[in-house]
Amino acid sequence: MLKQLILVLIISIGVAYFSTNIAALLHMLMNFQYGVTNLVASMLPNDINKSNLLIAKTIALTIFPFIVILIPAFFYWLAKKKEMPHLSLAIWIIWIISSLMFVLEK
Repeated sequence: MLKQLILVLIISIGVAYFSTNIAALLHMLMNFQYGVTNLVASMLPNDINKSNLLIAKTIALTIFPFIVILIPAFFYWLAKKKEMPHLSLAIWIIWIISSLMFVLEK
């Protein structure tokens, strides 16, 4: 329990210290996510209504974590010739972050 408390304290200090860098990284991720959403929306019929926008956002929210994690997983596979450990956990973490970005943008 003490180790977890120390870890949370260290991570909190790191987040507070690097908050501007983290904000810039999240902003880049959000822009990339908007790009994926716009790409998916462009593949749907041209009449933009709420259902098409909902479908585009759902597809983008599903695809986005795999695209983001695919890049480091590919380089890990090139270096080690095996699957990146904790791959599904990383996908879920990116999905949670991207879904929070979708919710908090409004």
